[in-house]
Amino acid sequence: MSGATILEKAAATPRALTRGELAALIAWPDLDALFKAAYAVKLREIGPRVSLRGLIEFGNVCEKDCF
Repeated sequence: MSGATILEKAAATPRALTRGELAALIAWPDLDALFKAAYAVKLREIGPRVSLRGLIEFGNVCEKDCF
């Protein structure tokens, strides 16, 4: 499968990629095209917003003794 075809398949059906195709995307030489395709998938799947979540612990005792 050619490079452009793998990127097109990844943008159209990201959950249908083979292990080899995923490996090819990890080593993708054209980062601009890869980021544009990833952003298009993000817009299609969850829209333009980003939600961040995190856990904040309050206290002065470290239970894990992680100095």
